[in-house]
Amino acid sequence: MAPTVRPALIPSVCASDSKHFVRRVYVFGLKKPDNMSMRTYLYKIHGITSIGILFSHHIAFGITEMIVRVNHVWKLTNAFNMTRQIHLKGFDPLNPNEPQHFLLSHEQLSAFPDLYMASVKATFGNPQCVGGALESYASDYAREIGVFI
Repeated sequence: MAPTVRPALIPSVCASDSKHFVRRVYVFGLKKPDNMSMRTYLYKIHGITSIGILFSHHIAFGITEMIVRVNHVWKLTNAFNMTRQIHLKGFDPLNPNEPQHFLLSHEQLSAFPDLYMASVKATFGNPQCVGGALESYASDYAREIGVFI
C-alpha cells in the first residue's frame, strides 16, 4: 500500500517523484569514505538512520543526491539540520540558478545540468546500481528529464 501524501506539505518536483512516492534530497559536503557505505557513514559519523533512503550518489562539486521515500523526507532533512550538514532546500539540478545557491560559483552552477544528466545516465543506466523498487522510478525519472538509458 502506498504511503499517504499530503501534497501541500511535500511539494512534488516532478511527475515520477509523485508516482513513486519519493523525493530527491540534495546535500552539500556529504562525502563518505571509500571503505564505507553511505548508510553506514550516515549512522556511524552523523547518527542519522538511513531508513527511507532508497539510493544516494555523489553528483559533482560536493553535492550528493538522495532518493528518499516521502514519509521519511522531513525526518531526514531535520536530522541533517541537526548535524549541520547543508541541505540544499529547493535545489533543482537541471536549473541550479533558481534559487541561487551561494555554495557554488556561477561557473559551477552553469556546468551543473550537463554534469547531472551525465551522472543520471551513468548511475541509472548501470543495472548494478539500480534494481528492485528503484528500477521503475529510475526509468521513469530518466525518461522524464530526457536521459535515455
